[in-house]
Amino acid sequence: MSNSNHVDNNKLSTSLATKVKSNSIRSLSTTDIFIMTPFIVAFFAFLLLPFLYSLYMSFFKMTKFDINSLKFVGLENYKSVLSNPKTLFSLLITILYAVLVIPSTVIIALITGYGLFKIRSKFLKSSLRAFLLFPNIADLLAISVVWSLIYSQSSPLVKLLHMATSPLSNKWFALPSVALVVVLKGAGFAAFLVYISLMNMDKSIIEAAYLDGATEFQTFWNIILPQLKSIISFLVITGIVGAFSAFAEIYALTGGGPFEFVNGTAVGFTTTIGYYLYRLWEEAQFGKATAMSFILLLIVIAVTKIVYSLLPKENE
Repeated sequence: MSNSNHVDNNKLSTSLATKVKSNSIRSLSTTDIFIMTPFIVAFFAFLLLPFLYSLYMSFFKMTKFDINSLKFVGLENYKSVLSNPKTLFSLLITILYAVLVIPSTVIIALITGYGLFKIRSKFLKSSLRAFLLFPNIADLLAISVVWSLIYSQSSPLVKLLHMATSPLSNKWFALPSVALVVVLKGAGFAAFLVYISLMNMDKSIIEAAYLDGATEFQTFWNIILPQLKSIISFLVITGIVGAFSAFAEIYALTGGGPFEFVNGTAVGFTTTIGYYLYRLWEEAQFGKATAMSFILLLIVIAVTKIVYSLLPKENE
């Protein structure tokens, strides 16, 4: 008797599960699909189709906005871009730019976010939060234009540093000067993210460390910092993507310069790989530009994957 009841219950559960599943499929095929249709259409029209067409374009030579001027060249655009010394130099500049920006942003964010976390005054804490977020609200291009005036040869800053020319015109100071602008703009928002992570942290662990006699530095280094692995990884990954796609700050501050001949090739000491891609479009080398964009995509994916594998995980 009990076995028959058990079998009946299983049949009832199976029939109910089948009915719920069929209702879900029926609901998905009507209401959900209807709601999702505009987003699916937008994805295909504005993301997938342009992506596929750009991939198609990368195998053709095109020097003007005329589809009749297309000439199939296969992998020639990729070979030309990869063998160009300007590509390799811009990649080197991009790596240096990332090294300047990412560690500086992370360190400033950790120090500032932890300092904000330790402040007791609610009014002061709220004011500082707004102050940290304000630079991130402003457009990077507008901020870069303002900094171009600050870096100008006649500015008080340049005179205070006793520099004969603007740091943007010096090949050794130009890239660090651009990096400083980006760090000051992004470090505030990064610090806010660190602060939010600290606010969501289990406070009892920190209090237990203090009760055990741990110093402020020991508590931060051994207790707090390991719990910030996720936000540090996020800042590093987004920093890599930002460095490889850097354009607005380069465009407004240096235009890729200062330029100098290296082994017979004119190269720019702030021409990142993202800005170099723009220059290819500006020179109407559309086939090479699209090929460069896919090379850049593969480089970013590869570098991000490598860095992510090296970063410590939350459970380590």
